[in-house]
Amino acid sequence: MVRNSLKSDIMPVNILGGKGVYIPFKLTWEHNFIHYNSEDYVELENISSIKSWLER
Repeated sequence: MVRNSLKSDIMPVNILGGKGVYIPFKLTWEHNFIHYNSEDYVELENISSIKSWLER
């Protein structure tokens, strides 16, 4: 899953056994900020970075 919220998008997918790509957005609700350490997601700077990340 590729989304912009660790709390409501990436973390639930990880709990279910999936993997996520987190792309932070400059404007985010305060309640979505969490400290989340997991090997099950990758953080990319922007959406255009996905192609090069997938080609690794």
